[in-house]
Amino acid sequence: MNEFPYSPYNDFSDLEERGPGRFYLQHRGHDVPFVYSILAQKIRQTPPHE
Repeated sequence: MNEFPYSPYNDFSDLEERGPGRFYLQHRGHDVPFVYSILAQKIRQTPPHE
């Protein structure tokens, strides 16, 4: 899992744009994480034993 401290959308009034398409929100001196990415892999199922 990855965590990113910015949003690609300016959805809230307190966001600060620090780069093109990167909007940040600070809380108590830290950037609040907005975007998460998850990498998953499907487990290949084997046929049941007969």
